[in-house]
Amino acid sequence: MTQLLGCPKLNLAVANGRDFMLIVDGTARRIHASEALGIAPLEAVQVTPAVNQRLVDIKQIELGNRRYFVADASTSQGWTVYALTRTQVLAQTIEQFVISFGLALVMLIALGGWIARAFASSITRPLATLSRQILDPDAVRIELPKDQRRSPEIVRVSETLDQARQLSLRFQDELEKEVAAKTVELRDLNRKLGQLAIGDPLTGLLNRRGFWIKAGGVLDVVRRESLEVVVAMIDIDHFKSVNDEFGHAAGDECLRRIAEQLRATFRRRGDLVARVGGEEFAVLSVIDPPDQRYTCFEQLLGDVEGLVVHHEGRELRMTVSIGAVASSPPAETELDELIKASDRALYASKNAGRNRLTTVELASSEQIESDQGSSE
Repeated sequence: MTQLLGCPKLNLAVANGRDFMLIVDGTARRIHASEALGIAPLEAVQVTPAVNQRLVDIKQIELGNRRYFVADASTSQGWTVYALTRTQVLAQTIEQFVISFGLALVMLIALGGWIARAFASSITRPLATLSRQILDPDAVRIELPKDQRRSPEIVRVSETLDQARQLSLRFQDELEKEVAAKTVELRDLNRKLGQLAIGDPLTGLLNRRGFWIKAGGVLDVVRRESLEVVVAMIDIDHFKSVNDEFGHAAGDECLRRIAEQLRATFRRRGDLVARVGGEEFAVLSVIDPPDQRYTCFEQLLGDVEGLVVHHEGRELRMTVSIGAVASSPPAETELDELIKASDRALYASKNAGRNRLTTVELASSEQIESDQGSSE
C-alpha cells in the first residue's frame, strides 16, 4: 500500500505553494507527501520540534532545513497525518510587528489552529474508511462515501487503491485457474506414472508387478463366484538366437508382435496378459465354458507359428512353448503356487521339443503338493 501512496502521480501540493500534507506510518516512513517537500517514497522522515520558537502558541517543526507550522493527527492504523504551513513569510511579519499586532496575532493563531484541526480531520476520516475497506477481505471495491470526497488527494488515493484491489482480484482469479490446471496436469502425470509402475514400456502389457497386483483381484472374484481359471506361462523358443543373429532391434519387434497376438487372443473381460521376463509372458484367463479351457492356447500356437517378422529384407518366424494350469483355486491357493505349477508345465513343453502346450489341472492345495513331490 505504501508503494501505491508513493507513486509519482500522487505527489500533490496545495495550490498556493505554502501548505503541504505529509503522511507517515508507524515507523516514521513516508506514505504520502506533497511533491514540494522532496521526500522519496518509504523514506524515513525525521520530524523535530523547531528550536528558538518566538511564537510558543503555534506548534512548529523543522523538516529538511525548513521550518513549518504543523497540525497533526493519528489514525487507528498507526499513521500520522501532518498539515504543514511554511513559516517564513508569516514569521518575518510576526517578528517585526509582534508588539503592535499582538492581539491580531493571537486571533490569527487561533484561526490557524482551527483550520489545521479541520484540515487534519478531513484527512483522518477518509483514511480510516480506506483502511477498513482494505482490511475487509470481502470488499470488492474501495470507494469513499460522497461526504468524504472533499480532498482531491484523498480521492486520488482511493482510486489508486481501488485499482490495486481490482488487479489483486484478477491475479487471484488467474492464480486459482492456474492451480486448477496444474492439479489436472498432476493427476494425469500420477496416472501415467502409475501405468509405468505396473506396465511394460516395450510391449504395452502388464509387467510382473502389475500382473501380481491385478491377478490377486481376479482370483478373489474367482473364489467368490466358484469359477475356474487357467494360469499359463509362455516362452518364445530360441529367442536368444534371434538377438544374436538379427540384433536386439529385431528381437524387440518380435516381442511386440507376440504381445499383439496375445492381446488379440485373450481379449475377454478378466483376461490378464503380462510380460514377466525377457521373452517370457504370463496369462490368467477365466474358464468359460469349462470344456474350452485350453482352446485359446492351442489357437495361439498356430497363430504365432504363422507370424512373419520382416527385418532388413529378411523374414523371421517364431514358435512358443506353453505351460498351462487349470484350477478352481481354494482360498488357501496362492498365485505363486499356480505360477510355479504352470512354469513346470512350460519346462515340460520345452523338454518335449518346444512349440507345444503342456497342461496340468489343479483342483486343491493337496494336488499342488502332490505335483511338487512328483516333480522332485
